[in-house]
Amino acid sequence: MNAGRSCSIQTTTPSNSASLGSRLEPALVSRLRDAIPKIREWIMSYRESMAGHEVTAASLAVPNLALCYPQRLLESTRVVIVDEVCYPPLEQFGLAEFKSLQETNWSGITFDDVYYLRRDIISPALHFHELVHVVQYRCLGVDRFLWTYGVGLALHRYEDSPLEKLAYDLQLEFENGIYRRSLISDIERHTDVIWQDACLAAGN
Repeated sequence: MNAGRSCSIQTTTPSNSASLGSRLEPALVSRLRDAIPKIREWIMSYRESMAGHEVTAASLAVPNLALCYPQRLLESTRVVIVDEVCYPPLEQFGLAEFKSLQETNWSGITFDDVYYLRRDIISPALHFHELVHVVQYRCLGVDRFLWTYGVGLALHRYEDSPLEKLAYDLQLEFENGIYRRSLISDIERHTDVIWQDACLAAGN
């Protein structure tokens, strides 16, 4: 996801969330678990409603993306250009502490292998950012991604939640003309660590 605002990034090396030294309250862990199937169903319904507007990322020929991501990923990832990005109604799913996220004017959001971008602020960097999330989804699967993302939000500000921090750090590299040959494997490696740390933070 991308909120369309600048964020302070101190390093291009993703931070290790194991240094948090904090854990989620059991009640929140329970509510997160209960909410994930509801969020997944909402995502599936939303994707179906927007399916007629999808194009492949490859078809958009976004400058420099092919220098970072393999063609097969760009061809299998779909993009929908929207007037307004829609966020899951987390408050309805028992996660009232995340209500402010529903009220944020998002620039983009990713649901599995489809990402949605606001048409008035599309940029190559925004495409790049959401594609990081596509790779994270592929690494974890939908339920584990939602779980890891939720734990990150519960323990950090949005920009410092580990999955977002990784996407923003790599986006900064892209904006500065740094194109990693090992981008996919780097995302996968760090995403796996973030998942394991989320499990520890939740007492799993």
